[in-house]
Amino acid sequence: MIRSSVEPRQVIYGRARVSGPMVYASSSGPDLRYLHLVLPLAGHRVNAITNVWINDVLISPGQIDGAGMVTSGQYAGRVRIRKYLGDQTAADPDLVAESTDGWTAQHVLYGVAYLYLRLEYNNDAFPSGLSNISAEVEGALVHDPRTGATGYSNNWANCLLDYLRSDYGLACADDEIDFGSFVIAANLSDEQVQLNAEGTEWQSRYTCDGSFKLDEEPIDVIEKLLTAGGGSLVYVQGRYQLRGGAYEAPTDTLTASDLAGDLEIITKPSRKDIFNSVRGTFVDPDNSWQASDFPVWQSPTYLAQDGEEIWKDLQLPFTINGTRCQRLAKQLVLTERESLQINATLKYSAIRHSVMQTLAVTMPDLGWINKPFRIRSWKFDPVSGAVILQLREDGPGSYGWLYDEAANIPPSPDTNLISPLAIPAPTNLAVVATTALNRDGAAVPALLVTFTPAAHAFVNSHEVQWRISPSGEWNSAEVPAPTGRYVISPVIVGQAMDVRVRAIAILTRSPWTGIYTAAGEPDTTPPGQPAGGSVVGAIRQHVIRWTNATDSDLAKVEIWESDSNDLGAAYKQGESYSDYFVREIEANQTRWYWGRSVDRSGNVSGHAYLGTATSRYAETFDIADGAVSGLDVDFWNGDTVGTSWLEIMSCQVGDPTYPARVAISAEIQFQGQIIVTPGGEGGDNIDTPVGAARLLVNGVVVREVDLLGGGATIVWGNTIAPGVVPATVEVQSIYAAADRFPGASMTAFSTKR
Repeated sequence: MIRSSVEPRQVIYGRARVSGPMVYASSSGPDLRYLHLVLPLAGHRVNAITNVWINDVLISPGQIDGAGMVTSGQYAGRVRIRKYLGDQTAADPDLVAESTDGWTAQHVLYGVAYLYLRLEYNNDAFPSGLSNISAEVEGALVHDPRTGATGYSNNWANCLLDYLRSDYGLACADDEIDFGSFVIAANLSDEQVQLNAEGTEWQSRYTCDGSFKLDEEPIDVIEKLLTAGGGSLVYVQGRYQLRGGAYEAPTDTLTASDLAGDLEIITKPSRKDIFNSVRGTFVDPDNSWQASDFPVWQSPTYLAQDGEEIWKDLQLPFTINGTRCQRLAKQLVLTERESLQINATLKYSAIRHSVMQTLAVTMPDLGWINKPFRIRSWKFDPVSGAVILQLREDGPGSYGWLYDEAANIPPSPDTNLISPLAIPAPTNLAVVATTALNRDGAAVPALLVTFTPAAHAFVNSHEVQWRISPSGEWNSAEVPAPTGRYVISPVIVGQAMDVRVRAIAILTRSPWTGIYTAAGEPDTTPPGQPAGGSVVGAIRQHVIRWTNATDSDLAKVEIWESDSNDLGAAYKQGESYSDYFVREIEANQTRWYWGRSVDRSGNVSGHAYLGTATSRYAETFDIADGAVSGLDVDFWNGDTVGTSWLEIMSCQVGDPTYPARVAISAEIQFQGQIIVTPGGEGGDNIDTPVGAARLLVNGVVVREVDLLGGGATIVWGNTIAPGVVPATVEVQSIYAAADRFPGASMTAFSTKR
């Protein structure tokens, strides 16, 4: 695609891949999303426009529907292509209707083969923008002098004849052309050459496939066209004659009687004029229509004679087959290495001869009897009237070809470079229902997408797309390479979802995988059971510990309690994520415990046995020595008694609702006792238990003693509230026969500070 305001027209013969100038570009549609382009390909009518390339991505005729829309591949639904062969009589109606800046019905482009494209912008379709548009064209319709018909042909002679007669060529009149020579050359071009031993593969001897611009000199164009047939075009007696690359039997004679002067014989050409090897380039359709090297051809005979490789470079711009190139190369070596040459000055009668004509030369003194020579140069001397010819030995052996002489064409491209534009799609796409953790920790329905990443060095990520099946809007996520998995979360339970994946490179995208459809499912998987349970009996409580299951959506563990080792009789005690404490239970109470896990979807595990334990009383050793110091006492009642004890609290026996309490505002260090004083009648039975008393610190029993009829004493240790302030020390009557000890009371004492 050429961006130029001035560009010469192009002529195409046979098959060629070409582009053209951008003569019109305009945008239209919502957000100017459509780009309209018009690209002339040839300044004449053509037979067909077949394949089209956009950014080197092939769009074959089978990918384009009747309206011109591309229906498959990277540009499906994004590109419209209309092909006009040069015989159109009206402008494209859609372009006229959609043009915003002046493409009208008068813009027919009569006699011009062109492409009209409408491209819809899409980052996926055009990741690197628009760099080039080209097309494969079957070129000009040419005249065949053998039949008089005009039609598409890549016959070498017919294409040359068209150039001579056409307005874009030499525009010759018919009386300026030797049609007989063109008929012979056309038949030569159509001769079939065997390509394999079985005789199943053949090809035409010469074809003409290529293009040129009209700003080139005609002589340069003719020279390029002649390379495709290994022939020559000569102008003889006011008419053009064409001779193809083949041996021609002599059509006239040359003897000693024709000589008008000396006969110069050259038996060996100079070193600078010889070569034994030919290499060069041709346009290879199998290599994206790029100029490629054809296999070299070398003559073993002349290599041995010369003692080294002497190369000749040959450019074949109108030849698109490697085997045909090799035949032309061989022909060039052998015809140029015919070493015998003669320079002859002949009588005026030799004026009838022409360049490239073959003569039978008979010179008995030299041993030549009807020896074929081809005229290479013809010159007339008007002063003497002599004709000066330069001739070179010729023979059929210089034009022969056997199928086994062809060398294999190297695979295209010649190098093994990775293509940045040919990205394969990922494979093995699979989608299964799963769950994923939400931000709040809840397990939600999800889809796990797995695939095999595209095997290409330029792939840097993969795009995963999903939608509500079958026609919802696509959602996208990018997965860095070489990761081959992605979780779509959340999804709706039971809702079918379409999923597809493609690879992403810097310059292009791969095709999409096929669509895989799957639906989300609820989380029904129970979590694992708690393990490693243990239960420890403490002072008026049980401490339960365990190890949680490893489930990522674990929410909690339920604690179930029973008075016996019977799960069926258990009831739910509570729930926790970690250690659990059962508090405010009586001392010496035995319980059995089980736990079961609960996840965030409400799924529960089975019950796991955690253990059993018995609560206990507080002992003196439960309070560490020296842990309490600095006694600050707020007295509720009581006075100083004697010199060593301080009464800090007292209560009536048999009245548990009225305990004696004292608040301690600092850590204290002291010893003390509770004295139960009997009162009233019945105090004679001093050895019979009539009740009990407790000492509590912060609600925890630290000492308990039976009350006898004669009284009792509770002595506590050094620490009342170790490390905890403020603390509450409490003396409590548990039960007592108040009717036997009316007026009995309990009094607590402590040492002075």
